[in-house]
Amino acid sequence: MRPILTFSLVQLLVAATTAVASASSAVSPPPSTSITFQIGVPSRVQEQEKESAAVALLSSIPGWTRATLESGDGRQYVSAPITAGGKLVFSNVTAGSYLGEMHCATHIFSPLRVDVEEEADPAATGAAKADSRLLVTRITETYRGNDWANQGEVVQRVLPVKVGGAGAHDGVALTNAGPTFLVAPTVLQTKSYYSERSSFDVLSLLKNPMILMAIVALVMMVGMPYMMDQMDPEMRAEFEERQKSNPMNSLLGGGGGGGRQAPPGANFDMAAFLAGSGKSDKKPGGGGASRK
Repeated sequence: MRPILTFSLVQLLVAATTAVASASSAVSPPPSTSITFQIGVPSRVQEQEKESAAVALLSSIPGWTRATLESGDGRQYVSAPITAGGKLVFSNVTAGSYLGEMHCATHIFSPLRVDVEEEADPAATGAAKADSRLLVTRITETYRGNDWANQGEVVQRVLPVKVGGAGAHDGVALTNAGPTFLVAPTVLQTKSYYSERSSFDVLSLLKNPMILMAIVALVMMVGMPYMMDQMDPEMRAEFEERQKSNPMNSLLGGGGGGGRQAPPGANFDMAAFLAGSGKSDKKPGGGGASRK
């Protein structure tokens, strides 16, 4: 009885394993593709300078540079380490809309919008046409803080090179790898993490408004006596008369010429007032008189 029961249990385990394997094979994984970022120079660089600029750019980018793809539902892909040719490869990327970012310590890259969409295979025919699907990748620039639908310039796609061919315009893929896109930094100049200490500059000192005002005042103070000596006697007398009749001179100097009366408070002694003493009774002709 026991051998029969053991044999039945073994048959049940084998049947369950077979059912699970068949169910797993029936559920096909979602289609995926690979995406490659090729670091290159901006398109605004002149054609004769692109080769040297590309060599300098790739030599200055550190080896720990990475790129990431992140979707709104939490899916995230991290690229493989950067290659010597400046390529960053994402593997097994499924359909969706992703935010692509370059993490580089030396250069600044704009954020990218990566759209991976499923489309029907135009080469498929017959009954297989309905089940044949392709993943099409499209990358555009995006802007932080703006709406996700606000897309910028389309990122240039690098066509693969044909085996044995010399050009890259035939579009024949070397392998079944995914598309490659040219990703360029916003500027070729590297990041600067330190501020340079400013050195002493005479011109910057002379541009200071306070220094300019002091220089003008010094020139007027030194040059005014010389100008007075060079003036015509009649003009000089007229100028002195105007200076005497100026009310500001009476306020500042305690009285003017021509028998004018001193303004109120001109003879006020602030030190004596603060000390608590009044005016001393002194006679105009000699020593001080004794207090009564």
